[in-house]
Order: sequence, then structure tokens, then C-alpha cells
Amino acid sequence: MGLKEFEEPFFSEFESEARGMTRVDVGISHLGDTQIFDVLLEAVRPDVVIEVGSWMGHSANYIATKAKILGLSPRVLCVDTFIGCWEHWCCTEFQGELQLVGGRPQVYARFPTNVINAHNADLFVPSGSIC
Repeated sequence: MGLKEFEEPFFSEFESEARGMTRVDVGISHLGDTQIFDVLLEAVRPDVVIEVGSWMGHSANYIATKAKILGLSPRVLCVDTFIGCWEHWCCTEFQGELQLVGGRPQVYARFPTNVINAHNADLFVPSGSIC
């Protein structure tokens, strides 16, 4: 099974949903200092980028978009549980970011929506666990 065969079924199942949704900017984004991504992409010019802790994919999408601008096409592997961290579950001011439906966070559904809407599905290799 080739890489393309792996990624197409993953993103295709979310594509119709993604067309009706906009990119989600919920709560706190840790995409503050993008200069480090710029410097690393230009210096290393990687074939693979592994991001651990992807949340809704904002930094990974930034990296993928910047890579395309630089003429690169690295595979972007995002690893996350997609259930949030302890603050999301324990602190009431962050619980809304989970967008719970039936007690389950909707972060995983939002991640591919953000990837598709950023036009970066061609670079992403999804990974993670679904609760």
C-alpha cells in the first residue's frame, strides 16, 4: 500500500464536511512564534516533519504552507490523541474548546477540516488515536 493510497481515504471521508466548515480558531493558539519554523524550514529543508501535539493543526498547517512557498513538499506527520490536555477537561474556561458532543471532543473532526481548508492535504500523513 503506497502513501497516496493511505492518505486519500482519510481525507476524502472529511472532504464533504470540510466544504461546509471554516477554519477553526478556538481559544488559545500556541502558534505564536512562527519565525522558528521559518528558520528551520529554510535551514534544514526537511523531507519529513513530525509534529507531536497537533491540537487542531494550526502550526502544522503553517509549516506545510511555508514549505510550499519555499518549493518544498515534506510529508507532515501529526501525532496527537485529539482529546485535549488536562486543562481542557479540568478548567471550565477551556472546556468549550473541546466542542463536546455526547461527551466526546470534536478536535479530531476539526483537524482534517483545517488541513483541507488550508489546501495542505497533499502533504499530511495523519496519525493518532481516537477515543
